[in-house]
Amino acid sequence: MRPKGLSDATVERGKTVAPSASAPGGVAIRAAFWLDPGVDRARIRHDDDLRLWLALGDGRMLAFRLHGVRARDDRLLAPLVAAIADDLRGECFRLEIPGCTVQVLYAAPVLPFPDAVSTPPELRPEWLALAGTIDGVVLDFLESIATPGYAGGFLASVRNYNRLATLDPGRRERRLQALTRFPALVVPVLLTRHHSPNLYDGKRHAWRHPDPQVEEAIDRGRDLTGALAEHYGISRALVRAPLNASWWPMDQDTRRDTLAVIDCLPPQRRPRSAEVFERHATAWSAYLVLTGVGEKPPSRPLDRAVHVGAFRDGVSETFERLARLERVPGHAIADARDFLAAAACLADAWIRGTPIVMIEELAEAWLACHGLVRLVEDSARWHRAVARVRPAVPEGVAIDSVPSVLDRFERGPACATEITTYAALVAEGASMRHCVASYWAEIVAGDRIFHLESVWDGEQPARATACYALEVRNGNPRYRLAQLRGPCNEAVSASMADFARALEAELNAPSCERARLAVLALREPFRNEERPVPRDPPHEGMRLDAALERRLLRALAWLGLAPAPVERLLLAPVAGLEFHDGLSCLGALRCGDPVELVRERGNRFDRNAVRIDWRGSTLGYLPRRTNRDVAARLDAGSELAGRIVRIKSHGASWRRVFIEILDARAPQAAGTGPLG
Repeated sequence: MRPKGLSDATVERGKTVAPSASAPGGVAIRAAFWLDPGVDRARIRHDDDLRLWLALGDGRMLAFRLHGVRARDDRLLAPLVAAIADDLRGECFRLEIPGCTVQVLYAAPVLPFPDAVSTPPELRPEWLALAGTIDGVVLDFLESIATPGYAGGFLASVRNYNRLATLDPGRRERRLQALTRFPALVVPVLLTRHHSPNLYDGKRHAWRHPDPQVEEAIDRGRDLTGALAEHYGISRALVRAPLNASWWPMDQDTRRDTLAVIDCLPPQRRPRSAEVFERHATAWSAYLVLTGVGEKPPSRPLDRAVHVGAFRDGVSETFERLARLERVPGHAIADARDFLAAAACLADAWIRGTPIVMIEELAEAWLACHGLVRLVEDSARWHRAVARVRPAVPEGVAIDSVPSVLDRFERGPACATEITTYAALVAEGASMRHCVASYWAEIVAGDRIFHLESVWDGEQPARATACYALEVRNGNPRYRLAQLRGPCNEAVSASMADFARALEAELNAPSCERARLAVLALREPFRNEERPVPRDPPHEGMRLDAALERRLLRALAWLGLAPAPVERLLLAPVAGLEFHDGLSCLGALRCGDPVELVRERGNRFDRNAVRIDWRGSTLGYLPRRTNRDVAARLDAGSELAGRIVRIKSHGASWRRVFIEILDARAPQAAGTGPLG
């Protein structure tokens, strides 16, 4: 067979190829193509090594980079093929043969040039001979799905070609049929998605996710729909949906997450093609982050009601509405976390818990009750209200300043100033008219925020706020540019983005290593899961208006929470379950079970320690940030009652069991029901 689109004249010249003598391993060389880098500097820019394509008699097409060879030498072919003859699985990436070192280029394109017309005239006869050996049906298929997408990906490689072209006719036909019928699901299993065509080495950017059960179902004609449904953890109906009838490039983890979300939706709300994910890639990514679907491992199970509520108008229709509402929908979805953080602070105040309502849980509740479009609208409404207020620093802020990492950074006409005090953060939010003032807890925990200013030639004076998240890998703290916003959360110019990335590099430079380690040391007390990062109440200008408060109440009801009754003193998680009897008792606990509050005045770790006992077993302790008032009341002889009001089957250990502490003398204490 031949590559699709060759002219009749080309076919006539390329269809007959006489095999050459076999190499010592018994594998014939059907055609060879030598490429001097000087002929193709558009793709080969960094070296002068020759490239070589070989069509072998067993159906394989192989490409090589020959280091140390400056001119064509056909004497190298036989030892090269002998060295690679038995490597049918393509596991050899580097060869040593007399006279040169060889890289096997599995991610090289099947043909050195896409067609005869683009091939230099002096190389055209060899190209035609090579093309004449090609299985055109296989190459046609690989090229048909090799369209560029937002996640990139290159499939028409020699590795993928060999996976299909070297099979016996029956298996080859069945695999091509499966790839054609369910390309979105079968391609990641059978084929390698390379980052790009690679003419330099063999290992770089190659992904495949094999599944023996799927491959067996294809090769033996068994239940492929069922095998794919099990492989991806989705329904058979979604396997057969139009969405999966065409190839859509996306990394495999995101594909699985996307399929899991789409499987939650009724068929009429699902997109018919993956075009929506390509057109709204940033927004879709922000949605997966907001709902925690992409967390590895997931911190909570997928809740169908969340995604059904989020896309009540359908996936495509929802993102189209967002695109009409917001210039950058992905930014708008990400910025909703700031609004949800303020709402969570208010909810904790209503519930009398610290902290009870997590941003991730509240996001799910808001989506389930009000939808994704409403969440973005509510967030925008709250951000506009925040931008109109210049707040004062509230009393009671736990820490009002943090040590500097870089202080000030200048490059050309641009300068960046680090924000290290709460007052400066509030002033930044008021000046830039966005909600950065709510980020103080993150700064205390190690993140850093800078005010950026500059005037570049030909551009208007520019200002921006940059947030750098502290991340630790192998004990090495580094900063990552997490957010970059102009006034009113507008997008910034390319020049400002480049400056922000230069600042990121400077923060991670060796000269700042001591400062980064100092910040990490200060952060550790707040990273202990029993002591969450303190979340100070939002300042007065960041409160929710009446309409938003009503929607918050509905979201809390969906979570099984409600404002505290008058007799409740505190709602709190039980800390230290894993260090005491809590986890072993978890299966026997029930909402409404009474617990005993035991004051430990002599506790050497916490002078305000309050132990929580259940039926003679110690579940854990009240979290350190919440126990001072309860300890003082117990010391004063107050009669307090405690009981279990919430038990969760997932999440961090310090959020698995929640107790309610009541004034035992209050007449309504016995009538309060559990929170679910």
